[in-house]
Amino acid sequence: TFDGTTFSGSGELRINATNNASGGATFAGANSHTGLFNVMSGTVTVNDGFGASVLQQSGGTITGSGTLTVSGPATLAGGVHSGSGVSQFDGELILDGNGSRQFNGGRIVNATATTTWGGNTSAGGNAIVSFGGSTINNSGTWNDANAFDSNLGNGNGSRVFNNTGTYLKSGAGNTTVFANYNNTGTTVVGDGSMSFSASLSNTGTLAGSGTVVLPRSGFTNEGVIAPGVGGVGSLDIVGDLMLGSGSDLQFELASLGSFDTLALDGDITVGGELSIWNLGYTPTIGDSFVIMTFDQSIDGLVFDNVSWNGFGAGVVFDVLYNADNITLVAAVPEPAEYAMMLAGLALVGTIARRRRAMARGANAG
Repeated sequence: TFDGTTFSGSGELRINATNNASGGATFAGANSHTGLFNVMSGTVTVNDGFGASVLQQSGGTITGSGTLTVSGPATLAGGVHSGSGVSQFDGELILDGNGSRQFNGGRIVNATATTTWGGNTSAGGNAIVSFGGSTINNSGTWNDANAFDSNLGNGNGSRVFNNTGTYLKSGAGNTTVFANYNNTGTTVVGDGSMSFSASLSNTGTLAGSGTVVLPRSGFTNEGVIAPGVGGVGSLDIVGDLMLGSGSDLQFELASLGSFDTLALDGDITVGGELSIWNLGYTPTIGDSFVIMTFDQSIDGLVFDNVSWNGFGAGVVFDVLYNADNITLVAAVPEPAEYAMMLAGLALVGTIARRRRAMARGANAG
């Protein structure tokens, strides 16, 4: 027990109930350890602060009202983080294998670097369980690489996952998110699926070529939805999708046969902006692109704004709001729009001629 003192050391500090008479350790001062901090069993109570260079935890409980800060790699093969304090991971965080981990009792978990969550070999393995009353804040890159189904945050009480960095779903399994998921960064469902059982908020970017299952309580998007990962792709969404005033639905066109699509297994309420981006497509009048399919459109609304990016002057598309899809058709500008475009070009030419004339006069002087 290091109550009220300052502890520092190197080498390995091992907490193991089998070889520690007190069954654990209590740290109440400003403590640090520059070597391996190895928690195997027992209870570690941090009531002020404890800094470690490397953490390995295979069992036991880390608790208390203070902050545990791990500056280097941390491997959690099992065990519990509980209590009203903070678990601060500033180095790589590894959550690997079939064992479960618990964050509960009001614990705040901050992951600021790269988190690797993967390696399960059967459905239900590598779950983050008993997440009641706790919050995970990811400001780094959280790589969800589980090949089989797993879950994030089942349990009782408030459960929150705040993503301000990048959450990458790269494993083939389904991740069920029982926590309230708030995305202000980037969430990419590149493979497999993510099912949101509680609430989902998106004011950042939701992208990918996998499947997103929306919460039954409803979802209003106020950020970017962009099918594909680093190029064209198809994103599947299950549930009813409402596009709010801050929504930006983005599609890329690479060619007539290669473009982003969004397949919605549910109803759509249209709003916000539709942004179309050119990835090398050369427009031909009459070309059509079914960019989105759905069960039905609610209220018969249209996008507040439609933008074309990278297509050059004179290229426009008609947006067709059909019963079960939205289709783009390459068209020619309306006469009034074409006249305005020509007038704008004429004005640019006039200004350029005047500048050249002024330059010649100055040279002559």
